[in-house]
Amino acid sequence: MKKKSTRTNSRAFTALFRFSESIGIVHNNYDYEFISSLSFTPQEKTCIISAMKELENQDTAYSTVHKFIIYFDKKRVRELKNLTKTHPEDVLVIIKALLEKPSQSWAFLLSKAFNWAACSVKQAQPHITLIIEVGQLLEHRLEIEIRESIEKSTISRFTHTLIIGAIKSLVDDTKYTKYLSDLLSSVYTSIEGKEYFSSLVHVNSEPCILLYIHTVHALFKKSIFHRLNSSSALPIHAFEKIITQQSNRILAKKTQKSPNAVEKNESPAEASNRTKSSRVLTSFLHFLEVAFKSNWLSPVHIKAISELLYNLFIKSNNPRVLGALSYTLEFLEEGKSITLINMAMAHISSLLEKNNKDSLKNREYLIILHNISTEHNIQMIGMPGIYKILEMQNIPRHITISVISRAVKNPHILPFLFKDIINMSVHAPVIIQALYQAKVQIPSGILQQYTSILQDKNAYKWIGAEEYSNCIIDVLPNDKKELISYTLLKWAVTEITKQEGHNYLCSLITSCSQYVTDYSALKQSFCSLYTQLEQSVSCPAIFTACKAILHKALCIDQEFINSSIFAKAVYRLPIWINEAHSSALPNIYKLALTMHGYSRGWKAWDTVLFSMLKRHSTYAYNKHTEEFLLIKALCHYRNIERSIKIIDRYVDNPKMAKYNAIAIYAFSAGGYTKDVFVYLNSKYHHTQNLENRAAILKLLILILKASTKAKHSYSEYLPFFTALIEESLKSSNIWVIKGALSMSNYLIQNCYGSTDGYKLCVHILNRIFPLVLNKPIEKEVLAVITTATRTLTIEFTSSYLNQGLSHPDKRVRTAYRKIYIHINQTIMPEYSPGAPNPLEITSFLYEQPIIRKKQ
Repeated sequence: MKKKSTRTNSRAFTALFRFSESIGIVHNNYDYEFISSLSFTPQEKTCIISAMKELENQDTAYSTVHKFIIYFDKKRVRELKNLTKTHPEDVLVIIKALLEKPSQSWAFLLSKAFNWAACSVKQAQPHITLIIEVGQLLEHRLEIEIRESIEKSTISRFTHTLIIGAIKSLVDDTKYTKYLSDLLSSVYTSIEGKEYFSSLVHVNSEPCILLYIHTVHALFKKSIFHRLNSSSALPIHAFEKIITQQSNRILAKKTQKSPNAVEKNESPAEASNRTKSSRVLTSFLHFLEVAFKSNWLSPVHIKAISELLYNLFIKSNNPRVLGALSYTLEFLEEGKSITLINMAMAHISSLLEKNNKDSLKNREYLIILHNISTEHNIQMIGMPGIYKILEMQNIPRHITISVISRAVKNPHILPFLFKDIINMSVHAPVIIQALYQAKVQIPSGILQQYTSILQDKNAYKWIGAEEYSNCIIDVLPNDKKELISYTLLKWAVTEITKQEGHNYLCSLITSCSQYVTDYSALKQSFCSLYTQLEQSVSCPAIFTACKAILHKALCIDQEFINSSIFAKAVYRLPIWINEAHSSALPNIYKLALTMHGYSRGWKAWDTVLFSMLKRHSTYAYNKHTEEFLLIKALCHYRNIERSIKIIDRYVDNPKMAKYNAIAIYAFSAGGYTKDVFVYLNSKYHHTQNLENRAAILKLLILILKASTKAKHSYSEYLPFFTALIEESLKSSNIWVIKGALSMSNYLIQNCYGSTDGYKLCVHILNRIFPLVLNKPIEKEVLAVITTATRTLTIEFTSSYLNQGLSHPDKRVRTAYRKIYIHINQTIMPEYSPGAPNPLEITSFLYEQPIIRKKQ
């Protein structure tokens, strides 16, 4: 008999070998040939090869690395998720190796894999350290916000002792400080957390002090520390110690050699690091600025800290210290406050002369100037400084306007700024807004010139924005505001027929109309704008101007409703809605709302409603609010049936159901819940498409929400809802079942307290409990059972649980045990001492063995 030359391993041996390889008992040499067949770019393949070499040196299982890279390349998310949950520690090591030279296209999948692995690792201190290290690399290399997910996954899985141990092991590396502060603030409520937090300030180590500052900031953000308990939770001597240490550090630097004179054996980089501001001081000053702005600290803290900061600024002349001090001037002594303001003004004036182009530093200087400047001391920076502030780029406009509003109150600076307005300078809009904010009016001497530049043909180029329109008119003198507004209104209405500057002219009309009291002028202006709209509806601002004129005219004389131009405008609205661009729809709807308030019941509004519903799917910024209000106002018993048929096309298309939701919501809020529900109920039963049924269920839930907010009772519809839920729970589509469960949850919440509501809750529970083994809907089933427990009492729900906990099938017992634990942790029942716990399960039920059949 011929002997076999080769031998095939058995399946048991192969499985054992693969298992040994996956856990690292058997080392398998890495194969790099498969990388050539992947779809990565050459540069990405080079990065993967270098990462695999590093993983091979760390004895990471080759099978896990191979599968991860294959799934990663093919974007097989489901397999990647299963692999990550099976070998979370290895996956974290693989991600860490890939992040040495990552590609930006990897960001999505790597962040997903990291989140899955962080939620699946075993409880051990090195695993927390690994999560933080990989998370820091993800955020640093790929710019992914990962801090919140690190905190959630770590706090939910690990004990406080393990977390504090991991913090202690990483505290010396300051690049992990912000992640460690999040974890320490989460475990602060425990005894171990408080003890470790208090010990940080007593350690003369810069990383520990830095962690202390970041943790204090995080505790204030989470409202664990606040103004009321800050005095007891934060001892003042801790802040005194930090400021004293930084002050001594600055004095030690000053005693050393000047930074410009570099020693022969000292590199320029070492010299710059020696003179660089401490990270502890920078973080501490940033925390103080936020704390002062947010009013976190008590007055006792602020007064003590302001004295220490003042001494620190005198020694260091640091602008960041000045920025924190600028919020505490009222807590300083009067002499120190005056000295500080003079030093700050001189410091900012010298910085403005240097013409610094760093926008962040310029913003800091402006904030300091805003905090310390008044109409008197702002003169210290002079007109060149004012112009430098106006010329600064990339600075928030409200900060610049706030500083200039102090300058316009100074009688020596104001004439120069008026000249800039008359000369139509590029800074004129900012100066006008500053005048409006400071409530300073244009003097009568330049009033004629100011009016003439507003009527200049190029005015729209240097003003031309809607946010300035109110300021332009409000800075006029009160005694001449009506006359000038009348003149500007007539001029703007005449010029509106031209093709340039429509936005500027319409904003001018809007702001002028509120001061005009001549009814005939307002009516004539409305007629002129209506004529312009008959020709073109390309400018949305014209509708805003029409609304302003209409509102003012109706306030003067209600007879405007009976005029022919008002009726023409109402009948013209459907044409404007059909022809206008989507960006103009919000303006048209605002005008229609104003007109409808004075002409309710006109049949012409039915046509307006139908036109709106035809353009329902049009997207426009901030359209939905006005659309909802107008549909709610226009729906009527005579048009509701046709309106529902118009939106029928949105029901048939699930992708467009979100547009239909607004109309359904508006109809229900308008009091036509029954009509909408009856229609959708019949639509559901006549529709065979399961996706459409899921969309209809979502709309029905919206009806329930709308009718609840409008305080409309729907208890009479409970039998219809019951039949609908029964049919939906039998569906084969998972989304239809989820919709039925969501509807059940909402009905149970809002229908308890009546006999019908009680019967509905019991009936839903009887239908829900057979679905507890369905994994895809586990979350929704738990939500319904929890809501029913709150409504029907715990004792009632526990009668259902006893049956499942004693079931012979292990899967059923496991599912019911999950429900029991969820209810016990969510509701936490309170019962009197000596009384039995309503959720107490006897041990023979909780540990019921599998009942075997007799052979």
